[in-house]
Amino acid sequence: APFSGSQIDQVMKQVGQYIEQYLWIIIAVGLAIILLSFILYALGMMGRIGLIKGTYKAESGVASMAFGEIWSESMPYFWRIFGLNFLIGLAFFIVFVPLILFGVITAGIGFLCVIPLICVLIPVSWVVAIILEQAQAAIVLEELGMLDSLKRGWQIVKSNVGPMVVMALILG
Repeated sequence: APFSGSQIDQVMKQVGQYIEQYLWIIIAVGLAIILLSFILYALGMMGRIGLIKGTYKAESGVASMAFGEIWSESMPYFWRIFGLNFLIGLAFFIVFVPLILFGVITAGIGFLCVIPLICVLIPVSWVVAIILEQAQAAIVLEELGMLDSLKRGWQIVKSNVGPMVVMALILG
């Protein structure tokens, strides 16, 4: 055997001592990573809102746009866009976590049963992503709420299926 039981016990004891000794540092680094992730996610969302707003202004013929102006005009949409993305992310989490747990609990055999469902969920997730893109634009450009923007995004995708599929393939 490559490792004896006493060697494994010794390594686990050393790992436990290390974690005990540096617990506060580990917690602080973990919290810093979570905070930094949230800040970067929020900045990315503000960038997306600013891109939608700036594109609309450019198409409207505005000669120049300042970063601060676009930023301040984007602020009112942040929580609606955040909520929309959170709801969609939560829905996927609720769908995928049980599938993953099923596979883990059955020691991987469950994954064989779940593969066809995952194969169906992949194109569904693409469609949801396209609808989400249109819903985000509807929030910013049409001043809609989260649920109304999802309805509007679905209407836009449904009425422009061909161009949406081509654009999704190009951008994807």
